[in-house]
Amino acid sequence: MNVELTIQNIHNESPVLHQMCSQGDIAIVSAMYDVQSGKVNFFI
Repeated sequence: MNVELTIQNIHNESPVLHQMCSQGDIAIVSAMYDVQSGKVNFFI
Protein backbone atom coordinates (compact mmCIF):
# COMPACT_ATOMS: atom_id res chain seq x y z
CA MET A 1 0.00 0.00 0.00
CA ASN A 2 2.91 2.37 0.74
CA VAL A 3 4.19 1.94 -2.82
CA GLU A 4 0.81 2.86 -4.31
CA LEU A 5 0.48 5.91 -2.06
CA THR A 6 3.98 7.09 -2.95
CA ILE A 7 3.24 6.96 -6.67
CA GLN A 8 -0.06 8.74 -6.11
CA ASN A 9 1.77 11.46 -4.14
CA ILE A 10 4.31 11.90 -6.94
CA HIS A 11 1.48 12.51 -9.41
CA ASN A 12 -0.38 14.85 -7.03
CA GLU A 13 2.62 16.89 -5.87
CA SER A 14 4.58 17.20 -9.12
CA PRO A 15 2.62 18.67 -12.01
CA VAL A 16 5.70 18.36 -14.24
CA LEU A 17 6.11 14.62 -13.65
CA HIS A 18 2.36 14.08 -13.93
CA GLN A 19 2.31 15.84 -17.30
CA MET A 20 5.34 13.88 -18.54
CA CYS A 21 3.63 10.62 -17.56
CA SER A 22 0.41 11.65 -19.27
CA GLN A 23 2.31 12.46 -22.46
CA GLY A 24 4.21 9.17 -22.37
CA ASP A 25 7.59 10.86 -21.94
CA ILE A 26 8.34 8.95 -18.74
CA ALA A 27 6.88 6.09 -16.75
CA ILE A 28 6.73 5.86 -13.00
CA VAL A 29 6.66 2.25 -11.92
CA SER A 30 6.49 0.72 -8.49
CA ALA A 31 8.81 -1.92 -7.12
CA MET A 32 9.60 -3.63 -3.86
CA TYR A 33 13.00 -4.89 -2.77
CA ASP A 34 13.15 -8.16 -0.83
CA VAL A 35 16.00 -7.83 1.66
CA GLN A 36 16.32 -11.58 2.22
CA SER A 37 16.47 -12.67 -1.41
CA GLY A 38 17.92 -9.51 -2.95
CA LYS A 39 15.21 -9.57 -5.62
CA VAL A 40 13.28 -6.57 -6.88
CA ASN A 41 9.65 -7.14 -7.79
CA PHE A 42 8.16 -4.60 -10.21
CA PHE A 43 4.44 -3.84 -10.26
CA ILE A 44 3.33 -2.58 -13.65
